[in-house]
Amino acid sequence: MDNKLKDEINFNESGSSGFITDSTEEEAFENDEKRSHSDHSHSSSHHHHHHHHHTHSSKKRRKKTNNNRKDKLKRFIRHNKKYLIYCLITFVVLLCLTFVGKYLDGKIGVFSGDEPTLSENSEENQNLQRIHIDIPFFAEDVEISGSAVMAFVNAEEGTAVSDIFDQYKTSSNRLDIGRPVEISYEISDLPGGYSVKKAEFLVADNKEMKNPLVFDSDGYNTKIEVYNLKTGAQYYYQINLTFNNSAEASVGGSFKTAKGPRILNVEGVYNMRDIGGWPTADGKEIRQGLLYRGCEIDGAVESKYTITQKGINTMLTVLGIKTDMDLRAESDNSKGTNALGASVKHTYYSAPMYMGVFGEKENKESIRRIFSDLSKKSNYPVYLHCTYGQDRTGTVCFLLEALLGVEKENLMKDFYLSGLHHGDVYGAHEGIADFVKTLEKMPGVTMKEKVEGYLLSIGVTEKEIRNIRNILLQV
Repeated sequence: MDNKLKDEINFNESGSSGFITDSTEEEAFENDEKRSHSDHSHSSSHHHHHHHHHTHSSKKRRKKTNNNRKDKLKRFIRHNKKYLIYCLITFVVLLCLTFVGKYLDGKIGVFSGDEPTLSENSEENQNLQRIHIDIPFFAEDVEISGSAVMAFVNAEEGTAVSDIFDQYKTSSNRLDIGRPVEISYEISDLPGGYSVKKAEFLVADNKEMKNPLVFDSDGYNTKIEVYNLKTGAQYYYQINLTFNNSAEASVGGSFKTAKGPRILNVEGVYNMRDIGGWPTADGKEIRQGLLYRGCEIDGAVESKYTITQKGINTMLTVLGIKTDMDLRAESDNSKGTNALGASVKHTYYSAPMYMGVFGEKENKESIRRIFSDLSKKSNYPVYLHCTYGQDRTGTVCFLLEALLGVEKENLMKDFYLSGLHHGDVYGAHEGIADFVKTLEKMPGVTMKEKVEGYLLSIGVTEKEIRNIRNILLQV
């Protein structure tokens, strides 16, 4: 043992306290007072002198007492410094663990999967009371737009889309499809003889799980990938497990997708995205799930752009497409087919692009027809496309998004996102630049006002414009 520490302990054990207590100080002070008073009574002739001496002595003793207490405290800290440091470190660690524990309790407690819901009236379930089902914990919003897409959207104005394409593209990946949300489960403490026969995954945008996306899996596949969810949206999921002896268990959780352009993943379809999600200058946002843009899907010009049967099912059942707004001329479709089937309205518009919208009467009439049909709520959800989903589609979507109040920088971003499929946008640079310059010369302060004036000048009515905004804008 440290000799200094031992001396300190011996000192304490001998009957003296390590510190002079307040009561001891008071008693000492009272005794001093009594002695001083006694001296005063023996010699009244020296009253003034004794009183003066008594005052100074009391102050000195109090000062000495305070100094002694400070000195002893300093010696105690110096002798026990190592142990005091250990105590301080222990306190800090315990404090940190307490905060972490509270944080995790708030984050994990709801959907930990510790107590799965079991089906009622089943004797088999008594054996499953102790199983543990682990499910994903989504601590942050899930980014589903794609790394290249977000890199371009967040890049400084003037960044070339071809630079982003070159940075992210490899021989095996596509930059024009969104990312999935992965949902999985893992079971522990499952009794012997039990196995999962079937897993049903439900994903919905409401807690009541109304109208969910449904994914079935056998017992060997413990995870699914969910594509084409809306961005910046709250979702809930539920996993229903059926075991080999008919016992059942359910567990669920939730997640939120990050904001960003909604990039679609439909088999056989390229350069496809939702125009929804873009913010407007007045604080609104274009609704998602109503108008999608992309390439041709019948392979009429390029066989590569041919939708598969699985893609058709996604278009009809997941996206609910009602109208195929085909910006090509009817002569462009040598096959003469409607790729999505007879249940989907298919209309050709022979639309112009870029400066063509200011040209011949026929071109202006095409634009007028397009916006007239966009004003009819019964047409939605819409798939709007040309051949490559870039020039004619880009021109019409620029006009539409500007009419809704999207600002110029984001209008350009959405236009150039097509470059993440094509690699470059060929002659689109010059075409879109001239088109925008011409629009900016039109009457009005904002791009929204300028485009509205242009559309009114070619015959689109105020009522149709109002309907378009009511359909596509959300507060």
